[in-house]
Amino acid sequence: MKYPHPDGSPAGSTLGTVTSLGVNKNSANKEAAFDFVNWCASAEGAAVVASTGTFPAVSTSETMDIIAATDGFPADDASKEALTTSAVYLEMPLSNKASEIETVLNTEHDAIMTGAESVDEGIANMNEQVQAILNG
Repeated sequence: MKYPHPDGSPAGSTLGTVTSLGVNKNSANKEAAFDFVNWCASAEGAAVVASTGTFPAVSTSETMDIIAATDGFPADDASKEALTTSAVYLEMPLSNKASEIETVLNTEHDAIMTGAESVDEGIANMNEQVQAILNG
């Protein structure tokens, strides 16, 4: 059984974010830096990332087993099955305004979670502030 998902999205859909790795053109150790980036994108690097409970870019049954074995991961079969996704959508589309938008979302999320605002107030504030950024 897959967890709930939005209408029009296949069961097993989830959100994901992009975490960039790159090599500075002025690096004194470009070859070593490229080696590290390539290692991070390898099966071995993915296993190390998964051992922290973080989803790696390289997703295999091995990395999902590693995540499922992480301390605190729920032991039920449905939780482990939920690690297998059918589609991954960007949590936040790439934009030159993404940083500003994320700041608004995080600020309002914190206000909701601390009880400083109701969920409805927080969502209304998010919508208003993000729209102002997009229109600005």
